[in-house]
Amino acid sequence: MYKIYVNIFTYSVGSCNQPERPKNGIVYVHSRLIGSEIHYACLSGFSLMGASVALCKENTTWSQPTPQCGKYYASNLRTHWSFCFFLPFPQILLKCFTFN
Repeated sequence: MYKIYVNIFTYSVGSCNQPERPKNGIVYVHSRLIGSEIHYACLSGFSLMGASVALCKENTTWSQPTPQCGKYYASNLRTHWSFCFFLPFPQILLKCFTFN
């Protein structure tokens, strides 16, 4: 006689809420599942104030608050330039540069 044991378990996949889009900014969301990253960027003429990347934690909250996009102003005849680029493959890459 054989005894067969079967373990039955359930596994639920959690996800974070839809992240808030910063005013004058963009949020790139590929997935909201636990462990996923989202990336923030600002529109031209605005600078990111806060984290550019947030991670969906196991408690289904984002690891960073929504950043803000602040307007650049020329002062003392100095000009500020910034630009960002986004490459979705092979992995998500968001890179921003600021020049004074």
